[in-house]
Amino acid sequence: MAENKLPIKLFYKRQKIDDRKVEGGGSYRPPKWQLDGDELLSRANNLLKPLDELDIFLIIVMLQEALFQRH
Repeated sequence: MAENKLPIKLFYKRQKIDDRKVEGGGSYRPPKWQLDGDELLSRANNLLKPLDELDIFLIIVMLQEALFQRH
């Protein structure tokens, strides 16, 4: 295989900007999109409601299958 067509490319960090910095580093302030208090509780409840409904649905299906296997 020709040397200029190797599948692996070498890359380097930017020399002056990235020295000794970890990726994703930032300040200690929470991001603007982070929720807390009542907003967080409301969002969590909105996410959990469909999961609870799915859980109930799956329980019903399992009970139906158990009853069907008995007969």
